[in-house]
Amino acid sequence: MDVVSLSTESTERSETYTYDQAGNILSIAEVSGAENDVQCFQYPL
Repeated sequence: MDVVSLSTESTERSETYTYDQAGNILSIAEVSGAENDVQCFQYPL
């Protein structure tokens, strides 16, 4: 599992992407001020 973090100072927003070994996105976590949002993904085998 790989984790990639992106952040932009001007918007005070941070996003973290988690990938499986095949490169599919497993989750996206967004932090913006006091709000957090996490989206998870599943793929058929």
